[in-house]
Amino acid sequence: MAQQPLTTQELTTYIHEHLEHKAESTLQVIEIPDEIFWNIQKEQAKELAEHFGTNVFLRLPASERVFFEWLKEQEESVWNDLWASDFPDETEQTEPYLVGIGLLPEMVTEARGFPICDLSTQPNYFFSYKNFNAEEIKPMIDAVVQRMEDGKELSAKEGFLMEIRRAPIDAWRFAYTYGQPIQAIKRVAADLVEDGVLRTADRENMSDFWGWE
Repeated sequence: MAQQPLTTQELTTYIHEHLEHKAESTLQVIEIPDEIFWNIQKEQAKELAEHFGTNVFLRLPASERVFFEWLKEQEESVWNDLWASDFPDETEQTEPYLVGIGLLPEMVTEARGFPICDLSTQPNYFFSYKNFNAEEIKPMIDAVVQRMEDGKELSAKEGFLMEIRRAPIDAWRFAYTYGQPIQAIKRVAADLVEDGVLRTADRENMSDFWGWE
């Protein structure tokens, strides 16, 4: 039987009851099971983020940890950019895959999960509707919508465009979700930029293109 969505009050109570208090620090950690996590609505996530503020860290749910272990196998340099400094070694005891609960609204939006959008040593391949070139995108989107209505299969480029239109997404998430080679999706993104359909953002102004609101 599918898990029934919890109310905001039930979610708040669940987090309070399941908080892990790290003895060696003031860190408080919550792990929310997949069956609860992916039923959280965006407005609920905003309320939870506001309620718990900066005092609580979220351990990525199991399905997200599987995704990032896949990323580590596929492109370790990107994984290292995200998580290597958090990974425990002989002197460090901080576990990986802990993020501020303030990111919860972005993670549950269209079930996108933790966004790969702020890489510092690797190129970013994160896009939202704000990356679209308004003059170029409308006829292309209209054509893709028509193909969908006609029951035709979409190309990787068309599928990537529609996913960007639906909610912010990065190339790795798209590749993982649709079983596509990462390098092929990076080439798709590069082609869209070259065609003038997508605008790129550097790390300094990436937040201008997040597009979660």
